[in-house]
Amino acid sequence: MRKVVIYRRLTGYKIPNSRIRGKDKNYKWVINSSKSPIHSTNNPWGMKKTSREVSLYKVLANLIYEKGENAFMELGNIYLQVIKRRFAQIKEQGDGAFEQLDETDIHWTFNEASNSIAVIVKHMRGNMLSRWTNFLTTDGEKSNRHRDQEFINTIQSKQELLTVWNEGWSVLFDALEQISAEDLLKHVKIREQPILVLEAVERQLAHYASHVGQIVYIGKQLKGNEWKSLSIPKGNSAEYLQQMKQRYGK
Repeated sequence: MRKVVIYRRLTGYKIPNSRIRGKDKNYKWVINSSKSPIHSTNNPWGMKKTSREVSLYKVLANLIYEKGENAFMELGNIYLQVIKRRFAQIKEQGDGAFEQLDETDIHWTFNEASNSIAVIVKHMRGNMLSRWTNFLTTDGEKSNRHRDQEFINTIQSKQELLTVWNEGWSVLFDALEQISAEDLLKHVKIREQPILVLEAVERQLAHYASHVGQIVYIGKQLKGNEWKSLSIPKGNSAEYLQQMKQRYGK
C-alpha cells in the first residue's frame, strides 16, 4: 500500500485554480509517496495525521485543475450523472426486495441485537432526511434528528414502510439535482467535521448500499427458493456473459 502526501510552498490550504495560479508563480503542489498504508480518515493503523495529508480525491482534483477548469467541469458533470445512476440502482434493488416481502417479513429479526427490515428502512429515511436536506448549506447531522429512535420499530405496515422508504429517497434525489460540478470540491459538515462534497456523496452511497444489502440478505433467507434474484442468478454467469458479449461485443 502507498500513502499519498501533498503540500504547497505557500501557507494556507486551497485547491489551485487559474485565478490563483495566474497571480502566484510560486504556487506549486508536490506529491510524495512512501511505502505505508494509504491515509484513511478512520486512521485504522494509528498513523500520525497532519494538515498536509489529504484524500486521493483531492490529489486527483488538483491534477484536473492543472489541466484546466473546463476539464474538471466536464469530469464533474460526468461524475454526477454516474452517481445518480448508482443511487438509483441501489434503490431499485430495495424496490425489488420489497416486491417479494409480505407484512410479516418486514418485521422479522434473527435475534434481539438484529434490526428488522422495517427498522433498517426507518434508519435510512432518518439518515437521508438529515444528510440531504439543505445538503450544501447545513450540517448533515440535523439538530432535530434523533438517531437512536430510528432503531425503535414504529412502522406498522408494508405500505407505511414504502412511504417512509420513498420519502427518504425523494429528498436525496432532489438534493443531487442541486449539486453542480463546481460544488464537488466545496466542503460540507457532518457533525461539525468538514468533508468534501464529493466524499460526502461517496460516503452516503456506501452507507445505503450496505443497508440495502442487509435488506436483500434478509429477504433471501426468508424466501429461500421462492426468492427471485436481483442480480445474476446462480448458475447463469456464463449465459449472462454471453448475452453481454452479444450486446456490446464487436
